[in-house]
Amino acid sequence: MMTARYQKRKETENELKRIAVYSALLFFLAVAESSFFGAVDILPSTPDLILGAISVIAVTDKRETAAITAIVGGVMADAICGVGIYLSPIFYFAVALILHPLAKKMLKSYLSWLAIFPSALLMRALYTFGRAYLFGGGLGASEILRYAVLPEAICTAVFSLCLYPLIMLLARIVRGRREMR
Repeated sequence: MMTARYQKRKETENELKRIAVYSALLFFLAVAESSFFGAVDILPSTPDLILGAISVIAVTDKRETAAITAIVGGVMADAICGVGIYLSPIFYFAVALILHPLAKKMLKSYLSWLAIFPSALLMRALYTFGRAYLFGGGLGASEILRYAVLPEAICTAVFSLCLYPLIMLLARIVRGRREMR
């Protein structure tokens, strides 16, 4: 018979394992964002795959796991993609903390994530617009929306669709037969 202390320790170990696996995935996604998707000329913008992954984790896992993973993903995005202004950890942390309560009453499913994901895209659009407006060298609002915000949102939405099954597979491998929540 498991004691409450043993069960709590086991849950903490599983959560740390999931954070480690999610962090490895976010590293891979950050590298893909900066090297592969950054070099492909047929895409109008680079998709934010880290946003897609963070949104899946926020919908399907614990709030603490999503928040820690979001900070790690933001640090990796800034370190690997080299954007210069280090606001990504704060942005992804905010996304995780906002999306998790929205999804708390929903089932952990692909459709639930699809219902919540536009909120993440909207937050990213506001973040991209704000950065481009403040640091874009005098671009107008219509140019920012047309050439930065809209292409990024479309590319992020399209390429993030495959992240839900991948993250659920990784979580299932790490947790074994136990539930995620």
